[in-house]
Amino acid sequence: MKDQKHTPPPLRDAATIILVREENKALEVYLLKRNDASKFMGGLYVFPGGVVEAEDKTIETWTPQIDMTLTQIETRLGGNQFSREKALGFGIAAIRETLEEAGVLIASDKNKSREDFDEISRYRLNKDLPNSWFQTKMTADNWNLSFSRLGRLSHWITPKRMKKRFDTRFFIVLSRFQIGCPEN
Repeated sequence: MKDQKHTPPPLRDAATIILVREENKALEVYLLKRNDASKFMGGLYVFPGGVVEAEDKTIETWTPQIDMTLTQIETRLGGNQFSREKALGFGIAAIRETLEEAGVLIASDKNKSREDFDEISRYRLNKDLPNSWFQTKMTADNWNLSFSRLGRLSHWITPKRMKKRFDTRFFIVLSRFQIGCPEN
């Protein structure tokens, strides 16, 4: 029997977005400072991101809310490394976590006003939102998530010695973004 101290914790799928913009002929990268009290990487500067939730992989719900077909998503985000469900889940988690943590929604601004982006950015701050709030809100408000703006960048797995382990997909979004309202 293996010693429990030497058994690495299980991997959890996660995704993150690296927000990059050009400003005054230089590239700027958006980072967040984690709360010093956080058990995982407290006090460090990180890209917005987090764990892929079960509802992030619901193909039937998300297909009408995305600007790409499932085949395009699988090719662009999965690179034939995993299923379209996983590719969809990584993309949704990355967009959801970027909104939750940074107030930036990677979505089409066609038929949406600055006020719509500001409203969703404020809404995410409500206390006690259910786990499925993002899916419910995106569908009810007919948002069109911009998977076409996600570029597959990297794949990292947390070292075995860490207390929490993540199998993380990194995406990059090149844009002129503002908190609450990305500009195309």
